Amino acid sequence: MAATTRRRPWASLPCCSIRKGISGPIFGAVLVVLACQASMALGTLMGGWRIVRTMGLRITKLTPMQGFCAETGGAITLFMATALGVPVSTTHTITGAIVGVGAARRLSAVRWNVASSIVYAWVITIPASAIVAALTYWACHSSGSRACKASVRGLAQIRARYYMRRG
Repeated sequence: MAATTRRRPWASLPCCSIRKGISGPIFGAVLVVLACQASMALGTLMGGWRIVRTMGLRITKLTPMQGFCAETGGAITLFMATALGVPVSTTHTITGAIVGVGAARRLSAVRWNVASSIVYAWVITIPASAIVAALTYWACHSSGSRACKASVRGLAQIRARYYMRRG
């Protein structure tokens, strides 16, 4: 159990929640984790196929060999970045690899308008996420909600325990 908890700090949350009772800060953290998992699952369910279709067909039409080359190139890039300690996005890496495979075949094989719209979406995502986070903070802070405060306190405790165990 110690090895599992060390690698995945969220693995011990249900046990802590049951021991602590339903009203403790750990329960609020469990609710936050479950809400995040549910929203990620819903997002994948609703938009997953569109992403796969865009990456595999709309940027450039990929054959199985080209898909293999793109995945291998993306993986090598991620390993190199990890070895150098550079934080990179796997989504950006694989998108660049797909564009690279298409451009290696022919520059005109890449639909540059689709690729540029993806880059625009990446640029817009950062300030949009900041605005949503600020609004969420404002809503929690101004409402004085005990659930928000308990969730934040529980997540902070979990994070502290995780880093203390990691040493």
